[in-house]
Amino acid sequence: MSLGEIITIAILIVGFIVIGVIKKTPEYLLNLKLEDFKSDLQKEVERLRVSEENLHIRKIEKFSQFTEMLNIAMLSVKGNKNPVQTATALEKAMNTFTKDLMFFAGEKTLKKFVEYRRYSQIVQVGGINEQAKYQFIIAELLLEMRKDLGYKNESISVDDYMYIIVNDWDKHKDDYHERAKRATKII
Repeated sequence: MSLGEIITIAILIVGFIVIGVIKKTPEYLLNLKLEDFKSDLQKEVERLRVSEENLHIRKIEKFSQFTEMLNIAMLSVKGNKNPVQTATALEKAMNTFTKDLMFFAGEKTLKKFVEYRRYSQIVQVGGINEQAKYQFIIAELLLEMRKDLGYKNESISVDDYMYIIVNDWDKHKDDYHERAKRATKII
């Protein structure tokens, strides 16, 4: 074998090796990029999960504050507490709650809360029809808050809430529904 043939064979061998490396390089780089992407995606998913957990905790806190405000209002009416002091405390708590709600509540909950706030002005000057309608709006709002927390509410209705807050709901149910239908509507 001559020197020229040896050089030709060496060039061919080096060429095959270089071509093999060149062919494998894009696949290697792609796999490397995919692994980096997978790692980044896993980190982002974990960050979102933690963020969602924190948001869920804040929602529970905020929605619990709202139910506490409802409880204070109901107890003050039943217990004939100092109305001015109760109103001041409730107004302060409601202002804080309202500001925070924009950041923590879902769209449907916000819409129902706006309806609740708007109707709270009507119920103060209205009669028993408006009071009945207002109770239903509060119940609907609480159900929306539950949905916001991830509950499906598949077998829970407004009537279930009313059973909790109205004594002898079975006796008053039809009357409340009729009164709510006759109540002033929000324009």
